Amino acid sequence: MYDVLINRLKSMGCDIDGTLERMLNDKEFMIQCMCASLDESEYDLLKKALEKNDASGAFDYAHALKGVTSNVGLTPLYNCIVEIVEPLRNGKTDNLDDKLCELFKKREEIRALFKSFNL
Repeated sequence: MYDVLINRLKSMGCDIDGTLERMLNDKEFMIQCMCASLDESEYDLLKKALEKNDASGAFDYAHALKGVTSNVGLTPLYNCIVEIVEPLRNGKTDNLDDKLCELFKKREEIRALFKSFNL
């Protein structure tokens, strides 16, 4: 089961090889970490902070997500978050709505994949 899921994740652009190396080739652990990372509260906290134009808070949440998504190899999410983190690093919250929507869209696509495998 994991091999089919892993191939699908690779086709979505996820860094499976690097993540497996970091996780000592434990596929089950990697999948568990990926699943858990999709439910991080920082996603919703980031959205709320951006709604309040709280650049500092939003930066903290986005930066945390950047680290998590990088560590678990969810590259499509990581790429979206990078585009959010950098303006926030400079205290700018304008024009991030589209990037945030893209982040949540990609997150839901990956979540749907895991759900299709009953994970």
